[in-house]
Amino acid sequence: MINAFGCPEYLADAFKPHSQTRTAIQPTENIEKLIHLAIKTGLSGPHLDALTERFQQYFAEQIQLDQLIGPDDDWLPVNDLNAFVEKRVFEAAVRSMFGTHMLSLNPELADDFWNFNRVIGTLFMGLPRWLSPAAYRARDKMLRSIKDWQRHARDHCPVEKFQGIDWEPYYGSKFIRERQGLLTKRGIMDETARAAENLAFMWAYVLDFPRGNCY
Repeated sequence: MINAFGCPEYLADAFKPHSQTRTAIQPTENIEKLIHLAIKTGLSGPHLDALTERFQQYFAEQIQLDQLIGPDDDWLPVNDLNAFVEKRVFEAAVRSMFGTHMLSLNPELADDFWNFNRVIGTLFMGLPRWLSPAAYRARDKMLRSIKDWQRHARDHCPVEKFQGIDWEPYYGSKFIRERQGLLTKRGIMDETARAAENLAFMWAYVLDFPRGNCY
């Protein structure tokens, strides 16, 4: 969380189970259980089916509207097929999970994400910023974009008013709204720490979409 995703070091313990923290915390609820339940219900069964359908819909829309793709009977050269698929998979995945405002606020997010993914190994190694400034710049740019989205969603979409809605354009899926509420219950209010957690989840989530399935 600290090196790869930019969580402030003094807040890293907040992401550990309470039994593993160095300081005594008296939670009013079993937050770990609630987090596990949110993952279990939000990423399985009907909710996973709805997420998959949204991804397929958004991905198909992007391909149909893409200016690089000609009529059905035309073949057009693409200089980098992998980059072509990566960008469209990322945007469809983010729209289906995080809503449309994440991308409208950050038009370059797809390119920034894959640039971040290329340097994340360096960040995991924990090299200092002065030895790998490009890697830290890539991470910091992603954090700034996610913080912009967090502020925008918080200002326009009160989480408590959308409990029964499966998807809306600000936070996206019900699962993401629940995660933001659980971060608050856990006492994680720092904007950068929340952005680091959202970036970590986005990275794991997007990379779980095998690009080969889209070819």
